[in-house]
Amino acid sequence: MDDVSFEVGIVLRRRPSASEIEELCSTAEEAVEHVLEKQIGLKRIDDLQVTMRAEGTKPLRLSIDIYLAPSRPLAQLDSVLSEATDAAFSAAERKAIDLKLCKNGRSS
Repeated sequence: MDDVSFEVGIVLRRRPSASEIEELCSTAEEAVEHVLEKQIGLKRIDDLQVTMRAEGTKPLRLSIDIYLAPSRPLAQLDSVLSEATDAAFSAAERKAIDLKLCKNGRSS
């Protein structure tokens, strides 16, 4: 089993509503699941928990925790998890732009 945590900030123009935060988080979670399905296959995963947290407004800090228990050891698991988290944050950024919450991207 593997457990990873990452955090990124997105600079917003305005305070997001609760439903907008929910959209950002669910979009990011879906991106993680998509990458894992593509790279590993969901049938090869015994347990998967993806937790998204959003804090603050300027910047909005998104945190993602992924708990993954593959059905058998996977040599490339670290790189797959890294790809999944990158995809999650990119998806959240795109959704924030679509929702007109920000102009572009991540803050340092």
